[in-house]
Amino acid sequence: MTMRLPQPIVTREHGSWAVLFVPIAIAVVIADGITWDIALVIIAALSAFMTYVPAQMILRDRFRTKLDSSKLRAATFWLIVYALVGSTAVVPLAAKGYWKLLPLGMFAVICFALNFVLTRVRSKTVLSDLVAVAGLTTGAPAVLYVATGEFSGTTFFVWVLNVLFFGSSVVYVHMKIAATGFKGASLSLKQRLSLGILNVVYHLVVLGIVLLLVVFECSPTLLAMAFVPMTVHALYGTLKLSARVQFKRLGMLLLGHAILFAIVVSTASLS
Repeated sequence: MTMRLPQPIVTREHGSWAVLFVPIAIAVVIADGITWDIALVIIAALSAFMTYVPAQMILRDRFRTKLDSSKLRAATFWLIVYALVGSTAVVPLAAKGYWKLLPLGMFAVICFALNFVLTRVRSKTVLSDLVAVAGLTTGAPAVLYVATGEFSGTTFFVWVLNVLFFGSSVVYVHMKIAATGFKGASLSLKQRLSLGILNVVYHLVVLGIVLLLVVFECSPTLLAMAFVPMTVHALYGTLKLSARVQFKRLGMLLLGHAILFAIVVSTASLS
């Protein structure tokens, strides 16, 4: 009797791949390329990311809804595989003394646990997704730490920039989702502003923070441009908000913004 491996379990949230890899790509550019140690960090980060869905399935089986036995076995199998791959990547890094990766890893685990708890209380919210973003973007400081051997101000700064940027996508998408509740109805200006108030405030505050950093010479002038396209899109999207949302097109637009953000931040950091 031939044993078949269960089909790999991969997240269906396509945007989360960008949240994982764009910060890592920015950090790799700032670090002047991939070394063997950085490659191990990327493998470890990817493996940890891959454990999210099977771990969530197992926790839901435990605390919420019982899974079919075959699905539970598949989740357990892939959780073990992903964890073993990640552990194999971490061991050489630990042997070289990169022990400060441990608190970063613990922070990511806490974010995962908090995200799970929040989504149990209520389905996906802005807060639960922002917590997920905070955990997913830790790949950037991990890469920079291994590249430089220390947690510098730049390391923390790059992480904060990524959290702020991808947080903008979270707020914007949730506004779009809320708009679909009107089921094709034409939205009045009052309704659009009511649905989009958090989106407007978030983007203006983030842009204001970045501009202040530039004014006080805490960051390059070019850095402010990394947030302008997404801010303009988000504000325009609020004014033109409709109940009809093409989520596939929206996803591609947000991916384009993320790539542009990565290019501008990397350029600003190198200039």
